[in-house]
Amino acid sequence: LNKVHFDVGGRVSRTDLDEAVAKIYGTRFFERVFYTLTEEGDSSILTIHMPETHKAEVKVGLHYDSELNTGLAFNLTLRNLLGSSSRFITSVELSENPKLRVGYQQYLGARGLFVKASAYAEQVLQNLYIGTKVYDRYQNQYADLNLGLYYAIRQNADMAIGIGTDYLHLTPQVKNYERDSTNLKSGLINDILLTKWTARFAYFQNTMNDRQFPTRGLNISFRVRYAPFANGSQSLTRDSIYTNAVGLSTGEDIKQSETKVPSSVQALLSYEQIIPLSRRHWTLTTGLWIGVTQNIDKDSSIYAQRFYLGGIESRNRFDYIPLWGVREGAVQHPNFALLSLGLQYHWGKNIFLAPKAMYLIGDNLLETSTNDTGKTFSYGISLGYKTVAGNLLLNLSKTSDNPSTVGYFSYGVRF
Repeated sequence: LNKVHFDVGGRVSRTDLDEAVAKIYGTRFFERVFYTLTEEGDSSILTIHMPETHKAEVKVGLHYDSELNTGLAFNLTLRNLLGSSSRFITSVELSENPKLRVGYQQYLGARGLFVKASAYAEQVLQNLYIGTKVYDRYQNQYADLNLGLYYAIRQNADMAIGIGTDYLHLTPQVKNYERDSTNLKSGLINDILLTKWTARFAYFQNTMNDRQFPTRGLNISFRVRYAPFANGSQSLTRDSIYTNAVGLSTGEDIKQSETKVPSSVQALLSYEQIIPLSRRHWTLTTGLWIGVTQNIDKDSSIYAQRFYLGGIESRNRFDYIPLWGVREGAVQHPNFALLSLGLQYHWGKNIFLAPKAMYLIGDNLLETSTNDTGKTFSYGISLGYKTVAGNLLLNLSKTSDNPSTVGYFSYGVRF
């Protein structure tokens, strides 16, 4: 009753009841939530039925996509075992690009307050592009730790403050490329390491009715990260396109350099809405992303925080933004604005066809495009199909400054 703010003997409307059921079920501590009303004289007795879910639950799934290849995912969820009104979740993906996610959530008993601690780590192969040509390939080791105090403002809307730290380690995979004269002249990085501590604020609201193929709803978030402490170091043989971009390179003969990266503030606004256009088949899809990075030291051109744009599906990382027609993470911007508009046609509940156009304006850190204005127009079409074993997605898209079409295919539930 404390969770749904009902008073014994008080009056409630059916709207209040429906919102309470959704809020209780959203805690994931109960398998089903429903209520019954029993007439008794001039009043009714309200009974809320809440059979609890299993205290321990294990899930296994297989996934493939053309960006990160095949992975086998395991998920373990423990409820009320580490404390009353608590949930512990850990997920592992075993693949050539392994990932790990751990989260613990504890309700505090007060109305709408809970503490959440989370950790995310991945090791993936990441390409750097010039147009569609791979310039270099790196092993990207990334980790993020976060501790936050959350407040449930209303159904499906939370606000949070917290602290966290990010770790990024890039190691070039030079064995994958021939060392021709051009490559030797431009140089190769041996190693890049960047760590930063951040204070964080976030607001989330999500009413989408499906994670991958929603037909209605709103998903909006606003997140701010202040990084007062950040340090970068690298070992290198010569300058390259990447070292020049991040401002760490100091000359051809430098073997190792360490740089104190200036403190900065990074903000990201994400807005996605699905609007039904007809009762059965057509919906309008809209999206707006605005990312801003501001160095406290305005004389510095080094950015400890930036956004990685590219790819078809959303990643778990805060700084990865989907952009059709571009490979995942191929374009880096400290500041950008991205607008998307599309249609979605669905046959029944399983088949989806979605054409979409996107327009990007940003400060390109790397010369990964033939268009040096920072403006890119992309367009394409996605075909989706829901199955019992997981969702199938096929996407074909391209950008205005790239003659080649980029294809993407995935099957299963993405980690």
